Amino acid sequence: MSGQIPPYGENFERESMPYHPTMSNTIYKLKIDDDWFIRSDKTSKHWQVFHGSFRDLATPMGKVQPSLTKAMQLLLDGITGGFYVIKEN
Repeated sequence: MSGQIPPYGENFERESMPYHPTMSNTIYKLKIDDDWFIRSDKTSKHWQVFHGSFRDLATPMGKVQPSLTKAMQLLLDGITGGFYVIKEN
């Protein structure tokens, strides 16, 4: 069903952010390395993977994705493939 938020609890944690003029106030951060997160623009039509601990200054990574599900899969596939490096525990 379109418009439905995919299950994210296994790998991602939802977090609310302060107001931003163009970006959504909700991010989905990676549980194993919270420097990696996904955020959309205010319209929720453009989702992107970001890296950085300062959320508003984080670096966008990879191509813009049309859905949260695709952005989540991009991040997970990038980690599995060694393209995105996570910090060691």
